[in-house]
Amino acid sequence: MDGLKKFLNVISKLVFIGLIITMVRCSTDNGSTANDESNKEKAATTKNNTSVDEKDNTISNNSNNLSKIKDIKKPKITLSEKEKKILDFILQEKINSFNSGRNSSLKNKLILTSSTDVELSYQENGVAADKKYKHNLLYITGQVASINSGSGQGPFLELYGYNEYSYPQLTFYEPNLDKISQINKGDYVHLVCIGAGEIIGRVIFKHCVFSEDYANNMISAEKQLIQRFLDNVQTNNSEAIEDLKSAIFYAKNLPADSTCYTDNIDCSSEILQLSDQFNNKVSLKIEGELRKKLGQTDY
Repeated sequence: MDGLKKFLNVISKLVFIGLIITMVRCSTDNGSTANDESNKEKAATTKNNTSVDEKDNTISNNSNNLSKIKDIKKPKITLSEKEKKILDFILQEKINSFNSGRNSSLKNKLILTSSTDVELSYQENGVAADKKYKHNLLYITGQVASINSGSGQGPFLELYGYNEYSYPQLTFYEPNLDKISQINKGDYVHLVCIGAGEIIGRVIFKHCVFSEDYANNMISAEKQLIQRFLDNVQTNNSEAIEDLKSAIFYAKNLPADSTCYTDNIDCSSEILQLSDQFNNKVSLKIEGELRKKLGQTDY
């Protein structure tokens, strides 16, 4: 009996020792796993930090490169005072020619007609008239039959036509009230309008502007195109570039005491004497010189 008790005590001690060893091993394994995971997290963090640093360096380098690109200034051209004078004269002459009814390049994209001609076209064949005038830009001449306030819809004019009960009617784009208020019945007016067809037998013109306002707006736009070209901003407006080239040519070839360099002096006769010399060959040479100064080689 005593021997059995001793045997059981030995077994109990062995089991206890086994449990202790197992717990120690588990603890060691867990610690090792935790350390491994911690090391992996540290490695991942280090890698991420390195990646972020690399991205920051890339962004910084790109920013520096962009700054360097911005610092590279494109060459520009500044006109001489004589060239500016001649250019201003040429552009103003285009306005004067347009407003006086003479030939002007400003009329090139317009259909020149009168309110009575358009009305007669609609009486003869409305389909053909629509095809010719509707949605197109028209230079309209007509005699004022009435000036109307428009009852909140903006002022409009009626121009004399063949049918006194439905005279051609025109409305304005951003009405110039000062000019409209100075118009009298019977006056002849010159306007640039968009043909709007016919409504119940009445010819309609819309978005009209006075011809002088149209001319001034067109020349203002051309001046901007010329300046863009001189600033080395690409523009392919051939008319603007041609006017610039002609100004440079005349400034170079007119005498130093030319009246063209005096304010408010008409020097068209002096320019006319040189106009035959400004041919296509000369024009191309001047353009080549301009583009070379601007560093343009692919025009």
